[in-house]
Amino acid sequence: MLIDYITSNFAVHRLSGIVTPANAMYSAPELEHQLRSSGATALITCVPLLETALKAARAVGIADSRIFIMELPGSYDKVPFATLDDLIAEGRALPELEPLAWTTGQGARQVAYLSYSSGTSGLPVSTDDYLLYFLFLIYCSVYVSGEITLHYILPTRTPVPSVHRSTD
Repeated sequence: MLIDYITSNFAVHRLSGIVTPANAMYSAPELEHQLRSSGATALITCVPLLETALKAARAVGIADSRIFIMELPGSYDKVPFATLDDLIAEGRALPELEPLAWTTGQGARQVAYLSYSSGTSGLPVSTDDYLLYFLFLIYCSVYVSGEITLHYILPTRTPVPSVHRSTD
């Protein structure tokens, strides 16, 4: 399942989509809130979470045809939804995608993950701090390899890494 999770995230990103991971313990109203506030247009879930996912997805108007199942090891329940394996098989029959044509700096601006807070004091809220933390981890891993130097700008309340290739 972990491999499918990572692969599905990369596939969404390859299509310039945004992943909004949800807590598996969410109730249907909590998941509905996240789906609605994020503007989600599709949902990947697993059979044990399907009942909650269906309630939330249907409440926000996500069609059943846009709900996909990530199969779990040892899970044999058949459900009337396409699996990630079905999507992979369908994708193999399609023409190869054109390379992404992002503008300069789009990689730093493009949201990859729209994460939500834990919701301990109410409904979960989206936060860009998680995106920035994720970007920071990526930049640090590249920095450690010696390929870039880091500079910081403060356009908002949170530091945003600005990457410049090292010239030495």
